[in-house]
Amino acid sequence: TERYQGYQFDHGFQVLQTGYPEISNHLDLSRLDLSVFPAGVAVHASDAFHIIADPRRHPAQVLSTVTSSIGSFTDRLRLMKMVRTLVSQPMEQIFDDPEEKAGDFLRRYGFSESFITGFFTPFFGGACLDTSMSGSSRILKYLTRLFATGDAALPVEGMEAVSRQLAEAIPEEKIYCRQEVSSVGEGRVSLTDGRVFEAEMI
Repeated sequence: TERYQGYQFDHGFQVLQTGYPEISNHLDLSRLDLSVFPAGVAVHASDAFHIIADPRRHPAQVLSTVTSSIGSFTDRLRLMKMVRTLVSQPMEQIFDDPEEKAGDFLRRYGFSESFITGFFTPFFGGACLDTSMSGSSRILKYLTRLFATGDAALPVEGMEAVSRQLAEAIPEEKIYCRQEVSSVGEGRVSLTDGRVFEAEMI
């Protein structure tokens, strides 16, 4: 997060997704003073923006969501059914599901090509930098569940506030910068000055 003339600039496409399973174990969200984005997408097509929002959280957008020209009414019913199914099951089950391409899964589920192109491709492409829809169906389900159960948000002090809060829990004497590593092995890192650090995760 850089600051210039009273403005903040976060580098890269990044938001804090409060639906991440581990987030409450490592961050105090109340201290981050989060600003939450609306739960939905604005798709630009035919020279206009079309709002498709989560009707549970944005009832005022129900009409625009239902009447949007992106896909059909049946597509939106299928989307609600898919979200309801994903939210009702344990997160781990998603990664036990059969693996297939995201696009193939959506077609098999019954979504129209226009809805896949107009809704899922921008969503999946923005989140995973994959507009081919050839990525994992498990990741598509995982992201859909995250956005259905959590909020996409930004800390008032920028995304840098997340790493600053994480760093607070680490004693300063345990952080070593600008060290030259000679080798990395199973559970250990060796430095060129002869020191060896062991850890459960490298």
